[in-house]
Amino acid sequence: MNMSLSESLFQRAKVAHMASRYADVVRSVKQMIENDIMLPVEVIDMMQIAYKALVVKCQNQIRNIEKCSEDSREMARLKNSKIFDLKQKIRNLCVSVFTIISDKVLPFQQSTDIRMVCYKINGDFNNLLSRNVGYMGWSLRINETIEAYNTALKLSKRISDFNKDKEMLILNYSSYKWHILKDKTGAINIAQEGLSDALDLKKRINSKQLSLLNIFIKELQRKLTIWGNFQMSKDMRYLTSGESGLKRANVDQQNTTP
Repeated sequence: MNMSLSESLFQRAKVAHMASRYADVVRSVKQMIENDIMLPVEVIDMMQIAYKALVVKCQNQIRNIEKCSEDSREMARLKNSKIFDLKQKIRNLCVSVFTIISDKVLPFQQSTDIRMVCYKINGDFNNLLSRNVGYMGWSLRINETIEAYNTALKLSKRISDFNKDKEMLILNYSSYKWHILKDKTGAINIAQEGLSDALDLKKRINSKQLSLLNIFIKELQRKLTIWGNFQMSKDMRYLTSGESGLKRANVDQQNTTP
């Protein structure tokens, strides 16, 4: 029995993904798009993993180049040129993901689960792009990242069953709020709400899903413990400085009282 083009490309992508041949996964996805084949959710998942792996590969190459010494002006020029090329490659990879999601997936998908995943992917890759390619426009990328993550978060609230992408969204968005936006309260609120939902979900899912959900729960608890301790330490420093200020003010007032 002959395999259809769609099945053939899907199997190629799957085999490449299992072998960690991420460039081949991307090639298969692009061939599916060129032949107007709708991307199933499994391919979308493989696609985001493959593109992220290629971005990380570029990041590692940039770090290695930055460690190299600059013995001459020519070496410094070559070093900067190579870093620029790698950042441009990161940009192109991220833009490819945006194009695939906006042009080839979202217009044809009504499923809440898949749309949530797509907006999460947009948020993740906008975040990657803003952190790796500063000259592309930092403020613009922040706006687009927030918009994508917020849309994904709204869609996730409609999903009552276990969904690993929903849990990853909570982890990624809360971390983005904490580390990039410096919105400590926003990060803690997202993580706390996500933890509450996960603990409620824990009571009504099967054992296979439970082991994966427990990983997310532990990670959220770990983050909240660290962030809570940081906030408590910050509040204590504020209170201590405030008490010291009051003491100084009282002393000054006593010294100036006739």
